[in-house]
Amino acid sequence: MILWVGIAILASLVIIVRLYSSQYYKYVKLLPMIFIIGYFCIESEFFPQTKFFLQKTTLIWILLGLILGAIGDFCLLKKDNQFWFLGGLIFFLLGHIAYIDYIFSLEFNAKNIFWPMVIPLIMFNGIYLYFMINLLKQKKKKIFIVPIILYMIVISSLVVFNISYELTNFNTLSHLSIAAVLFLISDSLLGINTFDQYRPVVQFLVLATYYTSQGFFVQAVS
Repeated sequence: MILWVGIAILASLVIIVRLYSSQYYKYVKLLPMIFIIGYFCIESEFFPQTKFFLQKTTLIWILLGLILGAIGDFCLLKKDNQFWFLGGLIFFLLGHIAYIDYIFSLEFNAKNIFWPMVIPLIMFNGIYLYFMINLLKQKKKKIFIVPIILYMIVISSLVVFNISYELTNFNTLSHLSIAAVLFLISDSLLGINTFDQYRPVVQFLVLATYYTSQGFFVQAVS
């Protein structure tokens, strides 16, 4: 309950400031992630004593993913500079890889992939990347084409692995699956809102799904 109340309050603050008072956005943007990281460290008892470090090494990947996400957030504060945006893209990419490593640290076997999920994702990525590649060519930002292709491959892999893991081990979809799908939605919308026409409602959806996704990752291991 504390996690979601904190996320709701701080995310609402960020969204309101972003939509109505953008000059203060840089001062509040990182607050939800700082709260989520702090909650994770306290709730998982990550730091109090050495034995927890040894017993919960799998949680390092979640902590790393959260920290990389926060760094990515910081980089996107200067997304008008294409190199800062590219840096944010790289940090988010590494964060997703950390979350994938977490799944495999739980002894997930790639042979258990839920294949019916793969085809719809391939179709979605094909349509989305076709649109984005043409958009980037029009905007003369071809430098982002390869990174975005790699990014979509990684985030889609995260979706497949999380869903496959939960179906294999629990025969249901829960926090990890929801987190991954919300990440896919948030990141896809972010690309459109950044390189196409900026839309406040899309920005709201980007932030709302992003913070909720991070919350579900923490909830899954708390």
